[in-house]
Amino acid sequence: VNSERNLDIDWVEDRVPLRIAKLWLLHGHELPKAPSNPVNAARNTQLKTGECVLVGHWHQSSKHRVTTLADRVITCFSQGCLCNLHPKYSPFNPTWMHGFSLVHRDDENNFTVDDKIVLDGKVY
Repeated sequence: VNSERNLDIDWVEDRVPLRIAKLWLLHGHELPKAPSNPVNAARNTQLKTGECVLVGHWHQSSKHRVTTLADRVITCFSQGCLCNLHPKYSPFNPTWMHGFSLVHRDDENNFTVDDKIVLDGKVY
């Protein structure tokens, strides 16, 4: 989608897995079903995927890191949302929070995730 501002944004219509370096980007609803409100969404994602993944489905900010037997470091992230925290279809959401993530690719394999929290209209 190119707007008047020419932002060079690619709109993804379907449930296709995306990757930035070795970080998978998923909504989160593609993962096998489990608790709808996990204590830590990033840990839940790590247990289901065994890969570095960023998800947003649970609308909460969390990070979980493990080292495998082969010394491979796997980090999963969940990010907050930019929507109404108390919509009519789900008015009570004690774990939802506003936020977003900036992902930077260092090279073909490496990346950094800058998790941003929005509190009272300020970005931290």
